[in-house]
Amino acid sequence: MKKLLLILAMLISMNASGQWVMQNSTTYNYFYDVYTQTGSNGDIAFAVGMNGTIAKTTNGGTNWNVQTLFPSFTLTSIHFVNNLTGWISGSGGNNYYANLILKTTDGGNNWVQQTPSKNYALFNVKFRNSNTGFACGSFGLISKTTNGGINWITQDSITSNEFYKIKFFNANTGWIAGSWGALVKTTNGGANWNSVYIGTTEFLRGMFFTSAQTGWIVGSGGIIYKTTDGGNNWLGQNSGTSSYFWSVNFVNSSTGWVAGYDGTIVKTTNGGSNWVLQQTGTGNALSAVMFVNSATGYAVGQSGTIIKTLNGVVSVQNISTEIPSSYSLSQNYPNPFNPTTTIKFAITKNEYTSIKVFDMLGKEVATLVNEKLNSGTYSVNWDASQYPSGVYFYRLQTEGYSETKRLTFLK
Repeated sequence: MKKLLLILAMLISMNASGQWVMQNSTTYNYFYDVYTQTGSNGDIAFAVGMNGTIAKTTNGGTNWNVQTLFPSFTLTSIHFVNNLTGWISGSGGNNYYANLILKTTDGGNNWVQQTPSKNYALFNVKFRNSNTGFACGSFGLISKTTNGGINWITQDSITSNEFYKIKFFNANTGWIAGSWGALVKTTNGGANWNSVYIGTTEFLRGMFFTSAQTGWIVGSGGIIYKTTDGGNNWLGQNSGTSSYFWSVNFVNSSTGWVAGYDGTIVKTTNGGSNWVLQQTGTGNALSAVMFVNSATGYAVGQSGTIIKTLNGVVSVQNISTEIPSSYSLSQNYPNPFNPTTTIKFAITKNEYTSIKVFDMLGKEVATLVNEKLNSGTYSVNWDASQYPSGVYFYRLQTEGYSETKRLTFLK
């Protein structure tokens, strides 16, 4: 009993913290893309951007090492095929349409310049393996290499619109999205590209597929489009905002995030049927978002912004707007659970509210709610799939009320 009381005292004394945490990138240069190394659980990550800036962390964002290569260029994307071999695309130089491709074979310690096929700006580079890759950019530029970037061959893209994002599923089938609703598809490895109209003339900035059948495209005007039949048909989804979206990332067919201007991030846990606005703690434009798993992710953007979350920024759902007669924190259901459980709570006035989860040692492991809420009754889900089995405590904390309960996770 004394041990339990000590733990509860520890929980009550802990201070609130944000769902997204600002990282010290040590630079104010605009970041355009972020990449996390496979198997590192987010500990090893890169961000690239203006003035040839490459930032790298090896300790989960606590420290970032910044190097500058080709300072007259803007680095627009970064992609690795394994933990050692990767590429960066860029544009700039003495004129806007100059381009740049950099390659590393030692995990980003050293980068070697490669020569693309045409001197147009490049906005994205993607490789299927260490040999075969594609780059895209201004004036409908599509370039392909089959020897790791030593040689690049220009392909006929059938449009002069700018291209921003590439996705290939296999050696033959791929997509490229761009300005004014431009979307092209190949089924023969890029030898031919066919135009696909999805119902918009907005700029298509972000694209992500969880399978050859299911994918999302996002862009200006807060648009989100989804396909479940390999791109034959696209259905618009309601993002709840008109923000200019730049990036989309999913960890499975249900859970994903979209990032855009003014620090906007929206999240879905049901494949995009509903999107919920998240609190990021920044008003700077966000150009890219990438998650390692359902809990750990990064977003980067304007003024050297790098933000990170370790809890996936959970969505809180309003059950009732009727003012409750008293504060309450319900027992989670189900309990024990595996791997998700629902927590219901009620607050009597508009105020800053948090719900956090702690382990048996009193260490905070997840923040489920951390924002100002109106009076009412709410529920929030916790996905504990990234955590070990055991007993945990969850605490409701408002400006004048606190309550703690225990829950049990059994894998």
